[in-house]
Order: sequence, then C-alpha cells, then structure tokens
Amino acid sequence: MAPLQGIVRALESKSVKENADALTRMEESLANDPKENIQIANEWIGILQALSSYASRETAACQKKGWDNAPAATVKRLEKVGSVFRGALQKWSKLFDSDAMQSIVRYLLGGMVDKGKGILVPPLGLNYIKSLVCICNYDPHVEHLGDALWIDTVSCAFSIVLDQDLGYSLDKEKTDAMDSDPAPTDDEGYEYNRPVGSKRGRQDSTRPKGRPLRTLSAEKIEGMALLVLLLKSPQAPYLKNWIGQRILDRLFRFFDSYQSWSIAHTNALICVNLVTAELELNATRQSAKFALQMWSHLLSYWSGKEKKDKFVKEELLIAITTFLPLVTMVRTVEGNPEAVRDALDRLFVCLEEDVMNGSFESLQLDSLHLHLRNPSYRRDVYEAITFRSGAKFDHSQALSWAILELQADCAVAVCSFFSDGYPWLKDTNIAPRYIWKNSSASYSQ
Repeated sequence: MAPLQGIVRALESKSVKENADALTRMEESLANDPKENIQIANEWIGILQALSSYASRETAACQKKGWDNAPAATVKRLEKVGSVFRGALQKWSKLFDSDAMQSIVRYLLGGMVDKGKGILVPPLGLNYIKSLVCICNYDPHVEHLGDALWIDTVSCAFSIVLDQDLGYSLDKEKTDAMDSDPAPTDDEGYEYNRPVGSKRGRQDSTRPKGRPLRTLSAEKIEGMALLVLLLKSPQAPYLKNWIGQRILDRLFRFFDSYQSWSIAHTNALICVNLVTAELELNATRQSAKFALQMWSHLLSYWSGKEKKDKFVKEELLIAITTFLPLVTMVRTVEGNPEAVRDALDRLFVCLEEDVMNGSFESLQLDSLHLHLRNPSYRRDVYEAITFRSGAKFDHSQALSWAILELQADCAVAVCSFFSDGYPWLKDTNIAPRYIWKNSSASYSQ
C-alpha cells in the first residue's frame, strides 16, 4: 500500500509540484491497495474531501480565464482529479456509509457544473458522471439518497442528456407538462405533446427547419446509464409533485431528439418501462397521453433493424404491451379516436408482417403440453384453454407466445371499435383503414 499520510497536506499546498505529486501517489495507491479494507476506505473519505476542495480551487481559476485560455497543465491535473475520483469510488464506494456517500454525491453534482454557464466542466464532466454511476450501481446507496438528492441527481442526468441548463431541477418546475393542455415546447420552440401521425413523428424523418439532428456524446450515454440505476430504485418518489410525469416528458424528448439507435436508446427504453410500471395505475391519464406520444417511436423501432437484438425486442414488447390498454381506454379513444385508430392500424400491420415474414420463431408443438384448463381456475402464465407451456418451452418460445398474445389483444381492440365498447364509433368514419385492406386476403386463405 502506498503511504497515504501527507496527501491531504500536499493537496492543500500552493505548490503545483506538491499537488502533482499527491495526485501521482493517489494513483499508485489505487493500483496497489487491497480491496474490501474498511480502514483504507475510511482514509480515502478524507482524501476525497481534500481532493474535492483542490478541484474546486483549480476549476474556479480556470473559469476566471475561460476554458479556452486555461493552462494546459491545469486542465491535465483536473482530468487526473476526475480519474482518481472515479477510480477511488469504483474501488471503495461500497464500503462508504450513507452520510459519506451523500456528501460525495452532492459534491459531484455541484463540482461537475460550470455554474456561470450551466454546462459541464470539460475536464471533470465525464469522469464525475461515471463516478455517480459507480455509486448508484450499488443499490443500498441509491435507496438511501433521500427524495431531494434523488430528484437532484435525476434532474442533472436529464439535463446532461437533453442539453439543458444543469442548474435546473424537476422538483422546481412550475407547471406539469404532461397534464397541461398546451403542448410544451423547449427553448427552440419544438413541440413534444403531439398526436400519433403528426408530421414531426418518428415515422417521418423530416425535422423542423433550423433544428439539426443531435449527436450522443459519451457524457450523454453515461447520463442515460445513470438514469437506469436511479429509476429502478424502489424508493423512487414518482408520485411526489408530478415527478413521474415530468420524467416521462423528458424521456419522450430524448426519443424525439435522437433518432439513430444507440446503447443510450436501449437504456432509455428500460427507463420507459420502469416508470410506466409505476404510473400506469397511479397516473393513468398522463400515462395514456405518454403512450400515444411514444407509439410511433416504438413501432418504428419494432419494424427497424433494432428488433434484431432480442433484448431490445423484449423491452419494446414490454412497452407496447403495457401501452396497448392505455391507448385503447374509453377515455383515450373518446378524446382522440383518429389517433387511436392509427395506432392500432400500425401495430396490427407490424405484427402481421412479423408473422408473415417469419421474423420470430413460431410456437413448436413439442414445446407445448396439451390439456384442458378448468375455467374456474385462474389462468397461469403461458396457458391457454387447451394447451400450455411444456418441458421444452424456452426463452424463444416465451417471446413468440408474448408476441402472439399481443397480436390477439390488438385484434380484440380493433373489433371493439365496432362493438358496444365504443358505441359512438359505429356510425363514423373511424374504421381502421389498413387492417382490413392488408389482412383480409391472408385471413381468407
């Protein structure tokens, strides 16, 4: 173990040489110190406190000169500070108590921000985001963040991903975007509350004039990875002050702003499923609005090359299966019948094309077990009236079953347009346009 005594004193020194020597000693210590040593971990808490003070001094000096004019040596030392911070948290964060962990998170949230401009500090940003990921990768730390710190961390992550001011907080928003009548806009005047089929939807690659396609930097990808770790917490305060609905609004902005699929989109889709699982019953109307907004994006990904990844296809299937009953609620259909019709049309066509093209494995007879289900018993998972899953029923068969169930549910929803479920539609022109045109021939064969 490299000796740690004197590092704090060296960091507090005004000598650049002593500062650089302290950083080098910390890197050596990280490389050589054994893991799971509580005594060393406690020493590192004090060292990180001194390191944060040193980073704040250097950052303030660079901000006065401007980052373009900052000395290269200072910027390099700050990059080393971020690397040491991340390495220490990767190695020791699980041994930190909740008080130390919360103090470190508060510092990271403030230390990565250039408060004058509301942007990331260039030499520290990426490493500090990765440091937060290291902390939040340990579930007990996330569960002990507390509501206020959790909201601040989620707000910071979304601000990074969406290029917003890093001083913004979800908890301080004056109005609820998901619950208001006017469509919310960002600082470029871009609408996010659009109905399915809008010209600016995901199925149309046309973008508003003057609005270039955004690119996903490493910081944004790490920010979305951080959101997955935060949003899966059982202590997440989704129902506090409309936080859940505001998160859904920002997830929609993400999919609307970044069109090319990436690992960040996979994480964003996981976030969608995590949040809607909590809100579909607790904030049904807002969840239904979000489902209609996201529908075009989800079906475009379902029909695209992204579905070749089985994990992505499973997440898409979870999202669409969750959204279907929300989209077809009487309240939703009554408020926007044409949008619901278009949504069902597109879903049915996508699923029918999958069946016709053999995009997924069909159910195999040797993977099923034939039996008659007692109608008085509750139906189990993967069980129909005359058959159920058998001994050879594997992961691929489960996915196929779920897709076929979704197709059946979609067919039921389509038929409801002409049943007593939606009586006001019987004498209107809201009949599904594509389904009968595209599928009547195949079903008549």
